[in-house]
Amino acid sequence: MRSRLLSLLLLGCVAALALLPSATATTAPAVQMTINVSVNDSGIKMSRYKARRGWAVHFVVRNTGSKPYAVDIGGLLTGPIGPGKKKTVSASLEERGTYPFKVLVPAPSRQHAGVFRVY
Repeated sequence: MRSRLLSLLLLGCVAALALLPSATATTAPAVQMTINVSVNDSGIKMSRYKARRGWAVHFVVRNTGSKPYAVDIGGLLTGPIGPGKKKTVSASLEERGTYPFKVLVPAPSRQHAGVFRVY
C-alpha cells in the first residue's frame, strides 16, 4: 500500500512538472534604446543623457559638421566619422555611474564634452 502511494505521488509530481511552462533563460536586456548623438563644429549633443542600468543602448553618432570627428562615449570609440556620415556604438549598461563623453578628433573642447549617467 505504501509503495503504491509513493508511486502515485511520484507520478503526480512528474505530471505537474510536465504541465509547467519551460523556463528559457535569457541574458538579453529588457529595454533596447537608441540615443541619437549629433556632433558638429559647435559641439556635441545627445537626445538623452541618462539611462537605467540593465538597458541596452545604441548610440547613433552623426557628424553634421564640416570636418571629420571621432567620439569617445564612456570608452566606446567611434573612430573617424566623415561629414554627413554616421556610426553606431552599442553597450549593455551594467554599472551605475557617470561616464564622460568627448570628441577626440579634432582636439576636445568644453563644447565637445559632457557626461552620460547610468542610474
